[in-house]
Amino acid sequence: MDPTGQIESRTDSAAQPAASAQQPAIRGLRRREPLRLHDHFACGRCGYDLLGLPVLSHCPECGASVMTSIVTSEVPYALRMRALASPRRVATGLALLAAGFLLSLTALASPLGVRAIYQLNGLDPRPAPTLQFTVDLLLLTGTLVTLLGTLVVSPRRDRLLREELTSRVALGWWQRLPMLRIGAFMGVLGATAKLLGEPAGLMTASALMPDAWMLVVLAWFLLAGATAERALTRLISVLGRRSRLFLEGAHARQSVDVLILAAGAAVIGRAGTTFMHRADASEWIIIPRAVWLVGGAMLLFSTMYLAANCVWIIRALWRLKSNPIS
Repeated sequence: MDPTGQIESRTDSAAQPAASAQQPAIRGLRRREPLRLHDHFACGRCGYDLLGLPVLSHCPECGASVMTSIVTSEVPYALRMRALASPRRVATGLALLAAGFLLSLTALASPLGVRAIYQLNGLDPRPAPTLQFTVDLLLLTGTLVTLLGTLVVSPRRDRLLREELTSRVALGWWQRLPMLRIGAFMGVLGATAKLLGEPAGLMTASALMPDAWMLVVLAWFLLAGATAERALTRLISVLGRRSRLFLEGAHARQSVDVLILAAGAAVIGRAGTTFMHRADASEWIIIPRAVWLVGGAMLLFSTMYLAANCVWIIRALWRLKSNPIS
């Protein structure tokens, strides 16, 4: 890469004339300016000339992503461009994110489902103190692993990937990678409060009953997930495109959206159960309990679905060779 930010093509002399008409030359004149195509390059969907458009923009003719047209083209330059500077580091970070989500949401959703089933059958829903401590410790471990994943997946040496994930010009602040870290850090704070809340007497000090305390914890995790959701879907979309697993990336993004909806259903069900119990409306309490149970089941299912699709992307990234030109 030369000092101006232009990425030089290094193809064989025999292949260069045939590919030069389709090789996109990309230049970012200033640090905060988006990377642009300053050579003729046809849209992969409609053939429109994308000259002068930012890499992160869309074709004005058909709306197709410019980056997708570049990545999915078959010219030698595009094949090098889709490789990452540190593919195994990025794959490791994504693996930590998937494992952290799986641990955290399993620890968060399993007690909800078990307690709802116990309540529907008229049994005592209170878990043993040792079991509760183990679940809370698992939740804290999962959130810490997630936070570590957000740090490892950071594209420090990959300018194009960094442009796609942190651009201040092309992305809103809610879509940038730092928001994913903020959401993960909020999860760590919530897990720590849940683990230490009862022993430290936080519920007594704040005049919260156990049901209300659990509702506060669930609402906090919902806020943390909503904070990180757009940045997470952006990350999965970019990595799915770079590994050419478009369908897996789309499914992973859908599962993240379902996670937020499931968490909202769990919070609503929990709040409704608490309200009905205090209002002594026992004839209606089965409705919020059912919502609570469905929300917990959706959390587990969507988390496993997210992890399964991330595994395919991780395997594809792990097989990519490092490319310092990216």
